[in-house]
Amino acid sequence: TVTLSSPTGATITTAAASSTVLNDDASLSIAADAASKAEGNGGNTPFTFTVTRTGILLGASSASYAVSGAANAADFGGVLPSGTVSFAAGQSSAVITVNVSGDTTVEGDESFTVTLSSPVGATITTAAASSIIVNDDTVVSLRTIGEAGVFSRANPNAWRDAWLKDGVQIAHRQVGSNVNEAWLAANFGTAGPGIYGGSDLANGDLGVAGRTGGTQPVPQEIDGTEALRFVFLTTMSVLDFGFAAFDLGDRASIEAFNSSGALVGSLSTTSASARLDGLVGATSVIVRSELGSFNVDKLSFG
Repeated sequence: TVTLSSPTGATITTAAASSTVLNDDASLSIAADAASKAEGNGGNTPFTFTVTRTGILLGASSASYAVSGAANAADFGGVLPSGTVSFAAGQSSAVITVNVSGDTTVEGDESFTVTLSSPVGATITTAAASSIIVNDDTVVSLRTIGEAGVFSRANPNAWRDAWLKDGVQIAHRQVGSNVNEAWLAANFGTAGPGIYGGSDLANGDLGVAGRTGGTQPVPQEIDGTEALRFVFLTTMSVLDFGFAAFDLGDRASIEAFNSSGALVGSLSTTSASARLDGLVGATSVIVRSELGSFNVDKLSFG
């Protein structure tokens, strides 16, 4: 209001007049579309946040955003997300998507916050919104077969007993890719170290004999076309192998399948230890040699 007063040489008939300053700015507020989500076992899980713009929407607006909180950069693929959310003229809402990296690590639930700042063409009414990354991983108790150790004539069945455990069956094929060849149960018979023949054992480690009998000077290994298969009575999510006689240039193929025969996980490795984790419904695993030759020293599963 503008008011006149103290006239000189005049009288005031209308002393005041008013006008209104119209707000032509928009206001921004952010909200999480979900209070929490499970992180997943792999890939990305999208967490979305809706930014709502109210007020005068005739022009464009924008604001910066950044992520902070208990979750760290590793939870988002290595870098904490940040960026700009933008609105065209007439646009009333926009979505910010934050991708969370799934994993199989057992950890606590972690919260994070998306915060708006530095608005252009708008003011910020609600600057921050939070969500929680819910841990969906559980501790898996593993059983181990193998690791047979040194041969002892006081316990000549120790090697066999190290591999023959409830809940898992072991078989081999001479040609692993030949679906017409039957899987034969592994032969754990041995007369002692250095005595090789029809047994699939070599110094307590497991291979594929490739021979039906008779003493041989060469230990059993997985090589060429041979394949070793482990079948489990219950589903597995973790398979952890240790290999023996695994030298530079050797390469192992590990493939896990479900009860329908569908592949649920695979690994090609040049390391003497290999782990398949986060498997869903694995009931069998097949080990082959892609290069060289080696034995299985142990398998932990659960």
